[in-house]
Amino acid sequence: MFLPPRRRELQADVDCSNDLVCAGGYCRRPCNSGVDCGVSESCRGGVCVPAVTSDSGRSDHATDGATYDTADASTSDAAMRDTRLHDTAAGDVIVVDAALRDANVRDTAIQDAAVPDASVPDASPGDLRRPDTVCVRSCGSRQCGPDGCGGSCGECDHPLACSPSGFCECDNDQRGSSCCEVGETCVGEYCCPDANWRTTFEGKNLFGAAIDADGDIYVVGNGDGSAYVARLDACGLLEDERSFRPSWAVTASAGNVSVTEDVLYVTGPGLTITSDFTLATDPPDAMLAVLDAATLNDTVTPFQLQDLDEERILDIELDRTGMVWMAGVSGVTPGAVANRLALLVLSDGVSWASDHNPWGTIDDRAYARNVIYYPNNQRMYLVGDWHEAGGVHRGRVSYYQTATAEPPDPNIPAPTLLAEVLPVDAASFALTDSLQRGGRIYIAAMEYEPAYPDGRATLARVDMADGAVLHAQTKFNPTDLLDSPFCIADVPYRNMVFTAGVVDWDERLEDQFENSSAFLSRYNADSLAQEFALTYSRFISFQAVEVDPGYGLIVVALGGGTSIVSSTVMRCDTDGVCP
Repeated sequence: MFLPPRRRELQADVDCSNDLVCAGGYCRRPCNSGVDCGVSESCRGGVCVPAVTSDSGRSDHATDGATYDTADASTSDAAMRDTRLHDTAAGDVIVVDAALRDANVRDTAIQDAAVPDASVPDASPGDLRRPDTVCVRSCGSRQCGPDGCGGSCGECDHPLACSPSGFCECDNDQRGSSCCEVGETCVGEYCCPDANWRTTFEGKNLFGAAIDADGDIYVVGNGDGSAYVARLDACGLLEDERSFRPSWAVTASAGNVSVTEDVLYVTGPGLTITSDFTLATDPPDAMLAVLDAATLNDTVTPFQLQDLDEERILDIELDRTGMVWMAGVSGVTPGAVANRLALLVLSDGVSWASDHNPWGTIDDRAYARNVIYYPNNQRMYLVGDWHEAGGVHRGRVSYYQTATAEPPDPNIPAPTLLAEVLPVDAASFALTDSLQRGGRIYIAAMEYEPAYPDGRATLARVDMADGAVLHAQTKFNPTDLLDSPFCIADVPYRNMVFTAGVVDWDERLEDQFENSSAFLSRYNADSLAQEFALTYSRFISFQAVEVDPGYGLIVVALGGGTSIVSSTVMRCDTDGVCP
């Protein structure tokens, strides 16, 4: 039976912690006599309850008839001044030692409740003649957890749990058990009936993906000569889709997407037309489309990045001020490999500026592959590679200091070199994708060596503080054909880095992907030791991999459908198990 995904529904389910018992509708500490309770408590009916306090500062514990002096000479004047009377709905007053209140002791078990015989004579909001043992609840904006007086700031309705910060949330450490019902998986704002799922797109080639904070997934590609964008919920159900083509183009495609809270930024090439509406002789120019995330409609008209010949955008990123940074390559004439320049584009979503040689000294066959924003130092990192004489590729990482005030400066600042990514034992090192985590940049690459003339997938790491480079010792090359990672992702707090791409890519065939398969590899984020490498023969390649709020892998694959042109979006687990 099909069970559709649902938004979380709340139901009552309140329990006391292990050391408390439920008495009279409140969680209390069990006791046999007054000695089992706190200084300002009495043992009544087998549980500790607030003591009866008088103006004299003496507390009468009715269970054993003894009288205890609760006035503590060591209590500071500041602590005494900070005590206040707290009236409950029944007009009663909670009393507790001020020092205990300030320590926010969880197990004092004094509730914000009516105590039948508790009274403070002549106490009023403006009366300074008050006992020094009055407790004030310290909840603030918190929804749940201890209130500092032994009570609670509130209880969370099932299936939510109280977070350490005092808010009712899905328990990140027990996703799928405390957030959703049995058999469901919690992902962002959704409870999904299946942990792993697969959605197929017939007639579409998908190349990029992005995930928002709620777990909604945005994928981009092409179909029928137009750029294509779709939104899926966290459970894999298609919510909306749209095909579009700028007015200045006769064909279009989308290759990259970035999402903010309510805006999508989509890039890709568009084939231009001339003034007499005939097909242009120049190669396609790059396109930037700014879309509303909720409707997928344009917020501004998609505009053309028209300089030199073709400009191909390979990555897109936003900085703190909302400026859009794009990395790519320009001068890509069909059939030609020379005179390709690294490209950096900066845009506010309406206008743009570009730098066609951001590394200055590199002027032949250079590629800007990725832009990575690091909010800790407000720098934008540019990652790419270039082709030297003799067929050798080298990697490079540089950074730009972004604007710190709004509106930002539209000019592209000068770059600073961080690191040269040079393979230890290889002749060539072509970068493909990268990410930032914890002050480190992880780079997926295709490495060439004499023993592996067709290339093999590998990983490198650059320390953002000093530019130190670490290379993975284990590479992935199950055959003697070309293997390349197209994408990279990591799982926060679990020390995992993933690369994904294609194996058995044969450049000698007219259809280079005729016999290829997709692959997924997992590495240890510290040592870069490869933990597994899996191939998936039913797919041509993996084009994108992202991590959703439930720590699942969202993978975009070419193939998997019934038609020649098809793509698949699926959710896999971190052990590489895919539906």
